[in-house]
Amino acid sequence: MAKEYEVKIINENINNLKNKIKKLGASLVHPKICMRRSIFYRQGNKKNGFVRVREESNKNVKITCKQFGKSKYATEHEVAVNTDYETTVEFLKQCGLIMKSQIETTREKWKHSKVNEIVFDTWPGIPEFMEVDCKSEQNLQYILQKLKIPQKNILYSGVDTLYKDYYGISKNQLNNKTPSLTYSNITKELKINKGSSMLKNIAKTYKNKKFCNKRTRKNKK
Repeated sequence: MAKEYEVKIINENINNLKNKIKKLGASLVHPKICMRRSIFYRQGNKKNGFVRVREESNKNVKITCKQFGKSKYATEHEVAVNTDYETTVEFLKQCGLIMKSQIETTREKWKHSKVNEIVFDTWPGIPEFMEVDCKSEQNLQYILQKLKIPQKNILYSGVDTLYKDYYGISKNQLNNKTPSLTYSNITKELKINKGSSMLKNIAKTYKNKKFCNKRTRKNKK
């Protein structure tokens, strides 16, 4: 089980970030694609963490176990499986895990010699952000320094922190009482306490760009 040296870069111009990583020698792995994920918890488990099934493409499904402790970095185990998304989800259900939510996201992936991956993620209702994942904290800090990211725009916690900041949704509400997050129905799925104008405006962009349609979900090699 390994530490995941990962941060999110928020509140930055996405095009500027892409230009910066290009100058550092990063190259595109794949353009934006739609991804599905299901989040599971173990019944009676007192540890802070979850198990996730994520479909990155039609032939690329991964199971990830994340645990959070005192460190600002999560501990992660991840395996790729040679079966489809639906079969993998059903397998975990039969193992006794409890599925809490199903989520749509989009992701654009880049590579660089100093990182495991650099991705640009969009979650329903959340402005696009960049995520940097490295094998060591030294490499992570190297990339952050080269990008000249202010500390206030570096996030070590999960996406649930962003939903709390933007919409006043508690982590318990999002993680345990929100069974789905989709682009087509996000205004009804989120029980927000603030930011209604922001959510409506973001939801309109999904209709214009047709997020997570069949074309964006097709297999990428």
